[in-house]
Amino acid sequence: MDFKQIPYLKQRDFVDPYKRQEKKGYHPLIKEEGHPWDTCMISARSMHLLFLKEIFSESPLKTFYKETIEEIYYQMICDYLEDNYLKKGIKNITRFSSAYHNEMLNKNFAANKINYRYVSCKATIDNAKKILSGAMPNSIPQPVIAGTDISNFIVLKQNERPYQNGRGTSKGHIQVFVEVTTEGIVSKDPYGNAITGYKDHNGDNVLYPNKHLHLLLADYCLMIYLERIK
Repeated sequence: MDFKQIPYLKQRDFVDPYKRQEKKGYHPLIKEEGHPWDTCMISARSMHLLFLKEIFSESPLKTFYKETIEEIYYQMICDYLEDNYLKKGIKNITRFSSAYHNEMLNKNFAANKINYRYVSCKATIDNAKKILSGAMPNSIPQPVIAGTDISNFIVLKQNERPYQNGRGTSKGHIQVFVEVTTEGIVSKDPYGNAITGYKDHNGDNVLYPNKHLHLLLADYCLMIYLERIK
């Protein structure tokens, strides 16, 4: 399968479902409004689920559609955190943590007899190749949900400096890698093209050259993929 053909979701088009129907504009307990600039996790996860929809075509994933999945998924993760943490008095949780997304989706998969789970590994070019090719143990060929750092490609605030080798101001950003080539990594970047400082808003199958990958794949970054449960 050519992963470059999976639907591209631009987080700039995201609409916070809690702004509808006279709602407050943010999840009532989480107090985190969905802004187009902070919903990269929502868009990236949604793109991966649209890919899985084709793999598990008879599962509940078939109810997801490109036009509405980001709004639905945003509400899913907020409601999950409310029901499983906030209502139980557990604070300091956030939709920005990939671990909570994995937890929610893995429980959903188990309930629907999808014998797979999301796991993480260090963000490296080699791991991206393995995930895309299906060479990771117990996995299938699939796009990569990639944590990246974009501090070297955007205008930082005063007193902030780009992150490198454990120093500087980290600026995490979630993308979906769809191909590794001799020139670099092809990404569906939901915010646009980082090389242009995001002046180019089209991040559909943008090539991030090898010379930039050591900056994007910072030491704290992780990649998320699906593995088969033994």
